[in-house]
Amino acid sequence: DLNPGIMAMKDLATTADGKAWFMPLDWGNTSLFYRTDKVTADEAQSLKIFADPKFKGRVTIGDNVDDAYALASLVISLKDWTKMTDEQFSEASAFLRDVHKNVRFYWTDDTDLNQAFTGNEVDLVWGWNETYVTLKGQGMPIAMNRDTKEGISTWVCGYVLLKDAPGKLDQAYDFLSAVNAPGVSEYMVKTFGYGHGNSAGMAAMDQKLLTERGFDNLDKFLDKTLFQQPVAPDLKQRMVAEFEKIKAGY
Repeated sequence: DLNPGIMAMKDLATTADGKAWFMPLDWGNTSLFYRTDKVTADEAQSLKIFADPKFKGRVTIGDNVDDAYALASLVISLKDWTKMTDEQFSEASAFLRDVHKNVRFYWTDDTDLNQAFTGNEVDLVWGWNETYVTLKGQGMPIAMNRDTKEGISTWVCGYVLLKDAPGKLDQAYDFLSAVNAPGVSEYMVKTFGYGHGNSAGMAAMDQKLLTERGFDNLDKFLDKTLFQQPVAPDLKQRMVAEFEKIKAGY
């Protein structure tokens, strides 16, 4: 019952020869959140808003190289970052430098992010589903746009079995079966705003809740996404090194 769209992601759950090594548990997005009392829906139609000088000092994105280059890749119209060229890398990095001029801080966890938003420190966030669900539940003036002109980014979390790890293999499989049970889907979606890896569980959920969380049309949703699938080690190292320079102001 694992989501076929997730299982099809290159080099994620299986190797090139079809050997499975990773079980998806939950998946979510890095997308645009904004304060509805400070930012209009029209202004928030494009991810380029993060580099708009109007929002200098009012932006936060994650201290996370994957999310940063996912944002930049979308802005330069690159949906498959495994095929990023040198020219595209330079273009993406240039956009992140423009964003840096507006960044108040680079968030490291939901607590920092939630406090900054409730404290009226930021107007624009490049963040995860859980933040939106939490802040919306607190009555904050927040909106999430997962239908920007450029699209959104999708990531997947899950489990692997470590080679020669201690413990019993059958117990590990029992655990994996339990967390992937269809009944877990509603808890993941309702509590955190994340999708669950079990497609049957997602399909059986209340349509109203799926619509509220943005999972009512998965085909359309997945069509506009940049999957954060693994990139070549040399490209990842370049991203890490360049992002450190950008955060330092270089």
